[in-house]
Amino acid sequence: MNKVIPNEMLQAENLPEPSHARLMDVLNKLDQGVMVWTEDGHCQVFNERLLTLLELQNGDIYPGYSRAAFFATAVRLGHVTEDSAKQAEQDFSSDKERFSATRRMPSGRRLQIDTRRLSTGGFVTCYTDVTQIERSARDLTQARQAAEEAELTALKTLAAEQSWREEAKLLSQLDEWLHSCKSQEELFRIVSAFMAQLFPQSRGELYIYSNSRDVLDGKCHWGGRRGA
Repeated sequence: MNKVIPNEMLQAENLPEPSHARLMDVLNKLDQGVMVWTEDGHCQVFNERLLTLLELQNGDIYPGYSRAAFFATAVRLGHVTEDSAKQAEQDFSSDKERFSATRRMPSGRRLQIDTRRLSTGGFVTCYTDVTQIERSARDLTQARQAAEEAELTALKTLAAEQSWREEAKLLSQLDEWLHSCKSQEELFRIVSAFMAQLFPQSRGELYIYSNSRDVLDGKCHWGGRRGA
């Protein structure tokens, strides 16, 4: 049985190979910095965006530039630490198909670096500026924290106001009850009951002077056994 090949595939097979200039034009339109490394560790091609992200000048890197020199320069400029450079070289020398790292530039720009092994040999490394993304995430976190703190403050204020209203209501009731008392014994019972409600975590007693004015007599207590 003969296999039917779509016309689109036949046309694609007849397309000319893209020129180097065409490939560079495409790479230079990317927002990411791109560098392609040969299998033996030399720069094969890179785009203009890479120079901007790495804060380099024209001529600082070029096709044929060794990866060892690339990392040595980054360490000298303070773009990476020696440990980070050693780790990167280990990753390139490993069997990993993909590995990542981050780099903090002197300007404060933060780069996400992703490297993939090419099936034809060598590697392609992409540099992405994640400064704004991290700043937005940080701002969002701070906004959430501020909202949580504002909510907590509002809840505390509401609870305090509710507590104040309850206390004011109890005091108003106490005033009414005190004015309606028919005897001292009734007054002391009311005081004992209301004090327990107003100050539930407290314990106390009420003393008044005896008729001789030289002795205090305990008349009521709340929050526990008298004298405890």
